[in-house]
Amino acid sequence: LGTVATAGLSYYIYTDHSRKFMMSQAYADAKISSITQPLRILPSRAEMINVLKRSDKSKDNEFDLLIIGGGATGTGAALDAATRGLKVALVERDDFASGTSSRSTKLIHGGVRYLEKAVYQLDYEQYKLVREALHERATFLHIAPYLKAMGNSYYVSRDKVLEEFPWLKKDNLVGAIVYYDGQHNDARMNVALALTAISHGATVANHVEVTHLLKNENGKIVGARVRDNLNGEEWDVKSKGVINATGVFAGGKMGMLDKATSDGRVLFVLPWEGNTLVGTTDSPSEVTFNPMPKEEEIMWVLNEFNKFLTPAAWAGIRPLVMDPEAKDTSALVRSHMVHVNDSDLITITGGKWTTYRNMAKETIDKAIEVFNLKPLNECQTENKKLIGSQGYSETMFIELIQQFGLDTEVAQHLAHDYGDRAWDIVKLTHQAGSKRWPVPVQKINSHYPYIDAEVRYAIRQEFACTVV
Repeated sequence: LGTVATAGLSYYIYTDHSRKFMMSQAYADAKISSITQPLRILPSRAEMINVLKRSDKSKDNEFDLLIIGGGATGTGAALDAATRGLKVALVERDDFASGTSSRSTKLIHGGVRYLEKAVYQLDYEQYKLVREALHERATFLHIAPYLKAMGNSYYVSRDKVLEEFPWLKKDNLVGAIVYYDGQHNDARMNVALALTAISHGATVANHVEVTHLLKNENGKIVGARVRDNLNGEEWDVKSKGVINATGVFAGGKMGMLDKATSDGRVLFVLPWEGNTLVGTTDSPSEVTFNPMPKEEEIMWVLNEFNKFLTPAAWAGIRPLVMDPEAKDTSALVRSHMVHVNDSDLITITGGKWTTYRNMAKETIDKAIEVFNLKPLNECQTENKKLIGSQGYSETMFIELIQQFGLDTEVAQHLAHDYGDRAWDIVKLTHQAGSKRWPVPVQKINSHYPYIDAEVRYAIRQEFACTVV
């Protein structure tokens, strides 16, 4: 009964949100048609740093918002603010997605883990998370269609399950449900958000670190002192408000805890770039720039699956939020929080990749309220296509094969990770100007589909400044 109830509730939530999403589509598309088209050729990093420096020269050059942190939430907030017509800057101490945003499960999921608790424990907070996740997943797949498409969920009989998975225990087995989730390259998606924000007028600079915040005579934050980590140069960036989107480094007055792992947790076994990812585990962690998976966590996964696992793993620290006065962490809801301190610093923490857009929306809504900003538009990001989406089609990789003679693996990789920007990458190959077919492309590693032209593209178009 629990399985049927879970499946039924999930189907209802999904179809309900799908209908609402499609009904609002025509209105939203009509509303955003008046917005200036995004830039195809983006300004250089040096040009944007000059814009940052000018913010200290006069009130006219001051930013509406300065966002600290270039992960999913920070770049999502920059895109949201820019498409509302706000003057926004973003700085990132390292590179885009250098932290937790590139160390996820790679899933854009509908909250199946939370649905289990919502049904069996009648937990309304978990239910709300599922509704939000399903809506945001549908939005995510709309604005970035080069993500892998999802099929419809369906029930599989007991006999069919045993035919497909003969090693499963037969005791109490009644059947299974095939459930699809979205999968994406989190680091590539983070870069796409940053580039899309820039194309809509945001000033974004990686490898620029905030050394301290600037306050006025009333103790309110009015900008930040920043340092270019590539050359050591420092200057002030002035803004009407500052948003702290630094993830686990946000700190503040909120407890950031995760309950200890226990038997019965949901685990993922996911195909990724020709390998298999298994996880995730959750355990308390010190905040560090380079978290590593603990030996006991790796051994737990190995012992649980009792099979060979390629010896590669990563860890990321998730900023989960809770009431600091709460005693029980076992039912910690993986939501997010927008906090405003006495100095008017806005901090966004918690959440996950699936809900980054809604987190960004709530953050910018709060910033508009706190700093009395005057946006030109309502939030546009529910229908704002990301860079790479405009000319993408599901058959694009076939066109790449036909035009350039690429290996199928390489063509699929370029199409799924770059969308319509894949054409620009192939044109950067050494012989792209000749009539030679197939176009000779050089794999960086024979075991993976990455090609050398991607490196040149990252340097020229995506602000790559360092090897790692």
